[in-house]
Amino acid sequence: MAAVFADPTSAGPRLAELGWVAQRAAVDRLLALADAPAATPAVRARVESALADLLQRLDALEPLDRGEKAHLAYLTGRLGRHLARPAPAVPAGSGAPPAPPGEPIGAGLGGGERGCSAEP
Repeated sequence: MAAVFADPTSAGPRLAELGWVAQRAAVDRLLALADAPAATPAVRARVESALADLLQRLDALEPLDRGEKAHLAYLTGRLGRHLARPAPAVPAGSGAPPAPPGEPIGAGLGGGERGCSAEP
């Protein structure tokens, strides 16, 4: 993330535009991950935290020209709307993952009640 959000304006207008495209793509991907039902709650929490940190960093920047001003307004607007929305409902069945297929480890080895035996 640090490389994507390094100051692209010092490299000239063409490279600045390319840097802004990369920044928009990174924000889009992070927003999608934050809302991905397949992502674990821990992943979503870390992404939400990173998005909040990024919004603070972008809010503190002083744009150098109208292009950068528009770009920063777009990113901060997207991030602000995302973070201000009501939290999405927890998807059904988002508790513990299902047990893997097959018998438990050690099942069927014989022996005592626990399925263990001193004999090989």
